[in-house]
Amino acid sequence: MATPTELIRLDAPDDAGSTELWHETHFDAADVLPGERFLNTHALHIDSSRRLWIGTNHGLFRYDGVSFEHLSDGLGDVPVFALAESDDGTFWIGTDDDLVEFSDGRFTNIAKTGQVNDLFVDREQHVWIAGRDLLRYDRRPMTPLNRAGTQLHPTRKLLQTRDGALWVGTDVVQFKNDIATHYSEGDGFIGGNVTSLFEDSHGGVWIGTNRGVSHFDGQKFASPMFHDHPGIPTVNAITEDTNGDIWLGMPGGVAIYDQESMREHDTQDTDTTILTGHISSLSTMDGLPSNEVRALLCVDDGAVWVATQLGVCRWQDDVVEQFRVPKNIVCFLKDDSGGLWAGGDGLYHFNGTRWKQVSIDGKALVTGLTQDPTGRLWMATDLGLKVYDGFAVQTLLHFDGANGWCSDVAWDNRNHCVHLTSGLLKTYHPRATPPPIAITHVSADKQYESIAEIRIGTSQPFLRFTFHGTSFKTRSDGMLYRYRLRGFDDEWKLTSDTQASYGQLPPGNYTFEVAAIDRDLSHSESPAVVRVQVEREYRQAVLWFGLVCAIITAVLLAVMVIRRTRGIRRLNVELDQRVRVRTAELQSEVAENWKLQQQLLQTQKLDAVGTMASGIAHDFNNSLAAIR
Repeated sequence: MATPTELIRLDAPDDAGSTELWHETHFDAADVLPGERFLNTHALHIDSSRRLWIGTNHGLFRYDGVSFEHLSDGLGDVPVFALAESDDGTFWIGTDDDLVEFSDGRFTNIAKTGQVNDLFVDREQHVWIAGRDLLRYDRRPMTPLNRAGTQLHPTRKLLQTRDGALWVGTDVVQFKNDIATHYSEGDGFIGGNVTSLFEDSHGGVWIGTNRGVSHFDGQKFASPMFHDHPGIPTVNAITEDTNGDIWLGMPGGVAIYDQESMREHDTQDTDTTILTGHISSLSTMDGLPSNEVRALLCVDDGAVWVATQLGVCRWQDDVVEQFRVPKNIVCFLKDDSGGLWAGGDGLYHFNGTRWKQVSIDGKALVTGLTQDPTGRLWMATDLGLKVYDGFAVQTLLHFDGANGWCSDVAWDNRNHCVHLTSGLLKTYHPRATPPPIAITHVSADKQYESIAEIRIGTSQPFLRFTFHGTSFKTRSDGMLYRYRLRGFDDEWKLTSDTQASYGQLPPGNYTFEVAAIDRDLSHSESPAVVRVQVEREYRQAVLWFGLVCAIITAVLLAVMVIRRTRGIRRLNVELDQRVRVRTAELQSEVAENWKLQQQLLQTQKLDAVGTMASGIAHDFNNSLAAIR
């Protein structure tokens, strides 16, 4: 790596499966060129002999792993901005003014090119030079590829045809065999801004514009005449059904053109060719949700999907089935497995019965869809170029060369992603470079480093894994990670964070796995792994046993107290009842005794009166006897 002040070499660990960090070696300007304090590095290249070539503001240097060599003989100290190598070992140097060839130990000035910003050697060993102009050198005079006549105006649509040609609109430009052909109204093209491109089953290219539609058969252009539809408006979408009929989506509905009835007619007053034939139409009267048609797609079963302003419908066997969700769809894609995708206010997938929205990391307007040979889905959006592999989504921004808004995307026959961004045609070649991944720390009862296995107890309240993936082509904030704790997580989880945390885990054996995902959705060849064993702690078991025993004892005591209390209460009730009965009996006996006492007193009184009367009578008789 080159920084403004030094070179940095990263050496991987000797053991490919090791979790150790890469070793860093720093070289400052004086290490490269003695006596220099500052050395601006513009280009780095490793040749077939594993030597490092360094282009700087003080010339060209070469490093063999031990020392730096200043290659100044024949080149001097001119600034070197770009480096490349051919398969035969020829080295190419781009300076501030020249393209220079280095072969057999000699430098040869090839041409004055102006400052060379970048160099590339393609499969045919042509040297491509990026500077003021885009040039190609094949050991013959330079070939300029972006001079007047092939300059691209702001473009919106792309089409890769089966013969390998790439069609580009707004202006119509065909790139084929490295030759750019610009078509205009003088070639019979209908003109206007290109709004749709389509290749039919015969290899013909249909071009929809805001003036109508043109057909290119490989030799000339022809434009249909729609007798029943004069003044045809903008053609937003084009497709071909299983009968070979061409469907045209417009703001007023769908026009269906019968190719079998198509006939060519040359006009006398102009150089244009006219196509005539039978045409039919579909509109809201036939069941379309809206007449504003924005996208069309024919699938293998003969159904034609129509996207309108108010929803999507499926036309099959003269029957229209409406789908109110999604709305505002502007593009369709049928993938290699037959799956259906739709782009508009988000990304949608059809599961056979309904459309379901797919999360693509932010609310994006999807204006173009394509699929690469590996099955990844590429999307042109207002947030940049996005790629989706069914699990993760990455966004390529202006840092990656996408320049924000993308209007369309295609995949060419060189395995390049071709996209239109900010009015520019750009190609992007994703490379499968699996990023290495390492687990740097594990935090539990303490912090562990470079550990392959950890044992913790069930009382441990948290477990945290810290990891790091390395990718020199991916922004630091663009790296993604998939992870899982096998034995605990059912599925992989996706994150952009470099940590994964878990709470208190039940006893058992687990395996933490994590893999890095770079900007091209290349996954690590094998995940980094840490085995986790969660053991039940004996002290904790004793505490739990004591607690359970205490609870059982308390419950038994409580049951005994309750039962005893209930017995006492029952005895108290019985005793109370006996007391009341006995009290009533005593009260009855006391009343009866009182009556008997009263009767006894009365009897005693009568006896006393009788005794007193008897005495009085006796005394009275004695007195009478004396008198006598």
